Amino acid sequence: MNKKIIIFLISAILCYGLSFSQICYVTKNGDDESSGASWQTAFKTITRALMEGGAVYVAEGVYQEGDTLFNYAYLYGGFEGTETDPSQRRIPDHPTIIDGENGYTCVYNYMYIDGFHIINGNESYRAGGMYNEFDGTIANCIVYGNSATGYQSAGGIYNDGGMVTNCIAHNNYHETFCGGIANNGGGVIIHCAVYNNQGGGIVNVGNVYNSIIWNNDPYDFMPFIWSEYYGEISHSCFGEALSMDGCIRANPMFVNTSGDPSTWDFRLKKGSSCIDSGAFNHTWDTDISGAPRPGKDGMVCMGAFESPDEYLTGDSHLPSKRLYVSKMGSNEEGTSWEDAFTSIAAALSDIQGDELCEIWVAKGTYKEHETLKVPGKINLHGGFAGNETHNEERHITQNPTIIHGEASHTCIENNGYVDGLYITNGKGYTGGIYNMGTVSHCALYENSASGSGGGMYNYFGLATNCILYKNFAPSDGAGIHNIYGAIVNCALYSNSPYGIYSHGGKTVNAISWGNAMGDVDIYLSGKIFYSCFKETPELNIYGNINLDPLLQNVEGDMSTWDFQLQEGSPCIDAGDPSEGRYDGCLPPGKGGLRNDMGAYGGPGNCKWGFHIGKNELIDSLIGRRIMTSAHFPYADRNSDGVIDIGDLVDFILSFPTPTPIP
Repeated sequence: MNKKIIIFLISAILCYGLSFSQICYVTKNGDDESSGASWQTAFKTITRALMEGGAVYVAEGVYQEGDTLFNYAYLYGGFEGTETDPSQRRIPDHPTIIDGENGYTCVYNYMYIDGFHIINGNESYRAGGMYNEFDGTIANCIVYGNSATGYQSAGGIYNDGGMVTNCIAHNNYHETFCGGIANNGGGVIIHCAVYNNQGGGIVNVGNVYNSIIWNNDPYDFMPFIWSEYYGEISHSCFGEALSMDGCIRANPMFVNTSGDPSTWDFRLKKGSSCIDSGAFNHTWDTDISGAPRPGKDGMVCMGAFESPDEYLTGDSHLPSKRLYVSKMGSNEEGTSWEDAFTSIAAALSDIQGDELCEIWVAKGTYKEHETLKVPGKINLHGGFAGNETHNEERHITQNPTIIHGEASHTCIENNGYVDGLYITNGKGYTGGIYNMGTVSHCALYENSASGSGGGMYNYFGLATNCILYKNFAPSDGAGIHNIYGAIVNCALYSNSPYGIYSHGGKTVNAISWGNAMGDVDIYLSGKIFYSCFKETPELNIYGNINLDPLLQNVEGDMSTWDFQLQEGSPCIDAGDPSEGRYDGCLPPGKGGLRNDMGAYGGPGNCKWGFHIGKNELIDSLIGRRIMTSAHFPYADRNSDGVIDIGDLVDFILSFPTPTPIP
């Protein structure tokens, strides 16, 4: 845990044990001409109490102060009006509301504020709801219904280097930058829930831990680079999560997020994947309701509320809803192949609520006449024939699902998971796809950008097992323009001018070859490992090579191009040798289990949709090749649970000829 977080935690804990030399009290029935020294002689306004400094205790009620509160005190809400110490409060039962009357920022905090509802703030500068200065702490607050319009401001909270903990920010608004929380200057966000904000959830130049950021539009979590610093996030739930650092992508399953937003309940239902998924080293000693953290079970939950000890981690990280899209559908409910939607845009617009959903798209060319915006809660899969019941049954290359940009718009903006699509003829500042989530097993070709990223602009996202060729951008990465993202087991060929431009981020197990002006351009802290490209500065380190990858076919009619590796390719078994990077299936992987460079290697290569060939099966039967559990369903052709001579006979009689990537 870094020193700044430790200081915040210690100071906040001390706030509950401080013996204040002066305490002022505020109630709705008070009098600003009184002494403010007790509940019986309380002030009427918070503004008056803050003039005295020290600590301020505010009883439940709605406070419209007429102007922004500038807090240099220890300001506590959530009192019934009889307590003598903040530890006696029951904050959810006694809402203390600061109302900005849609005319000003509710609070500028320079010290400590705890236990308030912040509503109806409206400002063009910094924040609508709350601005939190470097040494400030905001704790146990619910911030909703606020808005801001200024450049790089936030609808809910602008945290300028301070700490925000045990807070809920929902239904706040900013037109372009950040609706929920802008976390700037190395600020810290711990155990917060950021939900359903318009303009985005969290923009981050700080540190975020143990938080839930879900169902915000257009993004949940967006790193923001400032002088090469962009902070970190761990043990949190959000749509763009890449399953790293304890982060998950799951429906948090809040108790209630419908009806009047003031009644919403952000406790977790039984079965939520956010239960017991937090980290101990970035936690707070109580939750927003005052319950101890960790609980008696010794576990820590994500979000503002701890769950009952008997609740266990669930499986809400799995999609709970599926919609279908097919050119042959009846365009009705989209709940089966028969009544499938006929456009992807229609399916995307039909998804409401918090569920993690998947959309299956059958083969065909889809001209949607607009950029498809895939939110963090959506998995978009192509490559289906239109009769499958399991994802594993599809065959991406035999059932091409094509997103055609009509040379008029970027094909896709992705914050979720896009898989098994052919993306072509996109045209915009970015051509094919702007990615902040995950793009997997896609072919991106003949897209063009007026700015950067002809094929893909990868902003802190993941591109894996993708093929990018014949894309154009006026400069930098025509194939992939990578900003602090990850490129894993991809193949790039004949893009103009460059295959990969990487500002920060990491490229591993990739092939970038035959691009017009260069294969890779690595800037600042960018790294490239176990990859094949012509440039020489990083050769002989990190396992890189500059030998012809011997792609199967990249000549003549482009529809016949095939980016699998020829026998004898130097890229076979030349990728990252660690076991976690092994080829998942052989084929399309070749040689041994070690990762093959390019799109047909690595642990995810099974998803291309293929069948194990007879030579690989023979090698397995005579003990010359290991048949892993990933290979088994493809090798057991007759589904008798045993791989034997019967499967070999079936292979010989019916093994299909693979269809090359167009």
